[in-house]
Amino acid sequence: ISRILSEKLSILVVDDDPIQNAFAVEFITTPTVEVVTASSGADGLSKLALEKFDFILVDYDMPGMTGLEFIRQVRANPAFGKIPIIMVSSRNDVSSVDDAYKAGANFFDSKPVDWPLLANQIQTELRKTRKQA
Repeated sequence: ISRILSEKLSILVVDDDPIQNAFAVEFITTPTVEVVTASSGADGLSKLALEKFDFILVDYDMPGMTGLEFIRQVRANPAFGKIPIIMVSSRNDVSSVDDAYKAGANFFDSKPVDWPLLANQIQTELRKTRKQA
């Protein structure tokens, strides 16, 4: 993954599952990529308000604030509304995928996560986003 994600990045991972957060840290962190985890949507919004992130991964199903609501709140805030977001979920039905894209997700990945594929998606979306800037 360090071959794919070789530029300096800060990624926020929002998931209520501590194992998923640990996997994200283990598989995405590189010498140039920092991964910060949040255990809920509210925690994720708090961290977004305090730090600058280049990318967000968010779980679909979380207690309290769902991943969809988290994405809507991120997209509604001009300060960080353009950060690329990947929705990650064990759901893979068409309705859930459509809802994620309608909320503002850039990609939708199914669990279990294919970490090298996810790294490629992050890199692809960052190239696209930076060309538009």
